[in-house]
Amino acid sequence: MMLETDKYIVPIFNLDNTDGIGFFVGNYFFTAGHVVLTGSPFIFLKGKQYWLEKEKALLLKTLESESTFENGLDIAVFYFEAIDSPLEFSNIPVSVGTELTSRCSFRHYSEEFGEAWSIERIPGRVSHEMGNFFKCDLSRTLHEGSSGSPILLDDKVIGILCGNFPEDPENRILYMKASAITHLLE
Repeated sequence: MMLETDKYIVPIFNLDNTDGIGFFVGNYFFTAGHVVLTGSPFIFLKGKQYWLEKEKALLLKTLESESTFENGLDIAVFYFEAIDSPLEFSNIPVSVGTELTSRCSFRHYSEEFGEAWSIERIPGRVSHEMGNFFKCDLSRTLHEGSSGSPILLDDKVIGILCGNFPEDPENRILYMKASAITHLLE
């Protein structure tokens, strides 16, 4: 079942085939900074293509540009006047043991329709906290191209997926805290 908020979580395409995910909170579009750093990323919205040009980002930070990891940021923010998403950031602090739901796109292929996307809900639990980030143990491994996906608590965004640990048998995923993002926007 698709929720009303799912339509504000969209795949990011790239001419260099580097996919990611982004989402809208109000008039602002958020994703992980590394998703839009290279290539020519774009989204489709209401049948129209929008380029995510890094020069037009209101904010663009990547972990590579930061001096320390724990206090670093991996975020890109764009403004879209015509959108007003009901999604919002949570102001609840992240704590170890909190159960969350990751919302990421899943790419499907069929001979009849070609490529299609749907939103998957993957449950997880916070396992570690560190500075601007937290690790979450998810119930299954995410596919490549999930960066920028929101993770929610009570239908509010509590983090943005920034990376994974492929060698980690426990499927721990790294998320940037919503509190780090809202602090930047104040």
